[in-house]
Amino acid sequence: MKIELRKDNVVKNVDSEDRAKALMAKGFVRTDGKGAGKVKAANSGKELAEVQAKLADTQAKLEEASKYAEEADKKIDSLTLELEGTKEQLEAAVKANTTGKASAKK
Repeated sequence: MKIELRKDNVVKNVDSEDRAKALMAKGFVRTDGKGAGKVKAANSGKELAEVQAKLADTQAKLEEASKYAEEADKKIDSLTLELEGTKEQLEAAVKANTTGKASAKK
């Protein structure tokens, strides 16, 4: 009786159930249909914990990025208002300077 086990891209074929169990303990998964469910379930719990940890980390990073974007929007609004005020002052100064020079030339 041949038992096929797989880990990543490594495939092992063994004749003994004991040898198969030893390889399963090292992370190999049976692909001949026997015992695969038990190994997958054990790995699924571990994978679930890893995915949940990554999800929590990603959510924290998303919150941080969101706060940063909100602060950047506030700064942009503030700078836009300041720029509009500066433009108005510049236009008034240019107008006053232009009318002052025109009056002086006459």
